[in-house]
Amino acid sequence: MLVPTTHAATSTVCTVGCDFTTLYDAVTADAPGPDGILIDAGYFFLHDDENFGDITLPEDTYVTCDPNITLGDGEGSLILRSNNQTTINACHFDGVILRAESVSDVYWKNNTFELPFRSEFHLFDVTNYEITNNENPSHVRMYNADFGTIDNNDFACRYSSDLSLGCVHSTYISIVPYDGSATSTDPIYNSNDVTINGNNFTDPNNENHLFIDFFGGFDVTTTNNYFLRNQIPVNGTTDVRYFDLGGLVLTHNIFDTMLPDDMGAGGATAINILTENQLNALVEHNTIIQRGDNSPTYNACFRIDKYFDVNPSDQVTLSHNICSGSGSILQAGIYSGSG
Repeated sequence: MLVPTTHAATSTVCTVGCDFTTLYDAVTADAPGPDGILIDAGYFFLHDDENFGDITLPEDTYVTCDPNITLGDGEGSLILRSNNQTTINACHFDGVILRAESVSDVYWKNNTFELPFRSEFHLFDVTNYEITNNENPSHVRMYNADFGTIDNNDFACRYSSDLSLGCVHSTYISIVPYDGSATSTDPIYNSNDVTINGNNFTDPNNENHLFIDFFGGFDVTTTNNYFLRNQIPVNGTTDVRYFDLGGLVLTHNIFDTMLPDDMGAGGATAINILTENQLNALVEHNTIIQRGDNSPTYNACFRIDKYFDVNPSDQVTLSHNICSGSGSILQAGIYSGSG
């Protein structure tokens, strides 16, 4: 993965005494070549002055912020779009979407997101990206996002009705028009070579959605993460779900989950692997703790679902995992329909 380009010149943005009074003026005045933008002390975000909250960064741009200023107004009114070879580092956001589309080399690092509003990362048709050391982001949404690292973030997962499938959510229905002929094993439609490492995931609003929901892809690694549900959920829960992945590695994670107290609400599953095609997964050295008094019949540490027939080349390795407080270590199903 490439290292962000060193910026040659830095423009400042603030209300009085800087090169520019708005971020929009700074990016539209940017000359070709690597440059930096410092959003400095005294800056105040005004939606209408900032191109009505929709700003695209120039290529080869490094944006950083004074620790005392906030970008956004808590109402989700700012979309900040990254370009090729751009970095957004050490900024404080309140209700902001960071978006990258049809670009490469995108770096979002060391940023803080204000609670309770959702602040999200969107990646559409992106190659080479890092989402690193961010505090309180609510959601990562990926379509056709390859060669990426999501590491050492503290996720405070918050969901909306149209983004409810996972705190980190990847699907193979990408910005490429879907004509009905593509499947989840078509590389251009999914996210490949993705590492999710060393993150903390929480569900502060007790919304019971998945922490990771990954549909389609090759070489996806999930390691050294901590998944915590510290409130009694009102519905059954699944912590992570992977569908049709070629080369899933899931190791050294901790799942700490409260169980629903109503048996009718369903139970808890930490790890769910589903496929219509080949099963290929290594799952080892994970610790799963399920706490509560629910009937153990409803709970499982692992669930594996295979649609259509079992393939002789199917391979799932479960090794050296700790499963505590669950009624079933493993549940499995084989279905004749496409489900």
